[in-house]
Amino acid sequence: MPDGYARSTALVRVSLRKAYELMRTHEQELGQLDAAAGDGDHGAAMVRGTRAAADAVAGTAAVAAGPLLITAGAAFSDAAGGASGALYGTFLSTIGQKLGDPPYDDAEVVSAFTSG
Repeated sequence: MPDGYARSTALVRVSLRKAYELMRTHEQELGQLDAAAGDGDHGAAMVRGTRAAADAVAGTAAVAAGPLLITAGAAFSDAAGGASGALYGTFLSTIGQKLGDPPYDDAEVVSAFTSG
């Protein structure tokens, strides 16, 4: 398997794990901000979603980043629920659908994120 696959797999795994850690750190703050105009569950939803996304790709085989992000998006959506689950899950899945095979150049990554 080309080295680009292993690097892209590792980058997706690390990024999703870091996103989970960040959401967990700021869960209460996100909930408080959401409570000003909503039900205050945004922090908990983001923690559930990012944890599920990170867990879904942990230990997976070295494949292109695209399929991993599609898997992560579905897991996020299922776990987070509500509007944020659908929005962020679709964001991740769309990025995954737009990425081709590695190596990725800057333009490909920017285009995938823009599509997301």
